[in-house]
Amino acid sequence: MLKGRKFSYFIISVLSLLLLTGCPGVQDFSLELPGDYSVESLSAHQVIISSETSRQISDTHWSSIIIPAKVVMLGWDDNYILVKQLGLKRDPNSNNGYKIPDEDNANFWILAVHSEEVYGPFDEGDFEEKRNELGVLESVKLKYVNEYR
Repeated sequence: MLKGRKFSYFIISVLSLLLLTGCPGVQDFSLELPGDYSVESLSAHQVIISSETSRQISDTHWSSIIIPAKVVMLGWDDNYILVKQLGLKRDPNSNNGYKIPDEDNANFWILAVHSEEVYGPFDEGDFEEKRNELGVLESVKLKYVNEYR
């Protein structure tokens, strides 16, 4: 009887701890894309497109971020990756520098998988124009990132 009671206390303690700290990594995920690209979700708003092929951006700093946060929509085929990204702005209700998506700062990007060319940022009109110029198929549709999870 005492053994069962200790186990019950243990389970209640673990569940309580999870409720107090939150489930680790609920927002974290990674999604492989064509080429060396991937979507990396580090938190609710830190969703980026990165490349496994690091790119040197200065003499001492290396970065693999191709498209900064917050990536909200994407679609792809074997040749192109299409992306809608919202810039981040300071949350007016927070004093700690927390940033939230800026719905007024939408950018669109096109990644050419084989040549590794990055086109953008574009507004929606210029994005559609570049998409047509590159011959990106109409069947490549933008979908919300969470639909790929």
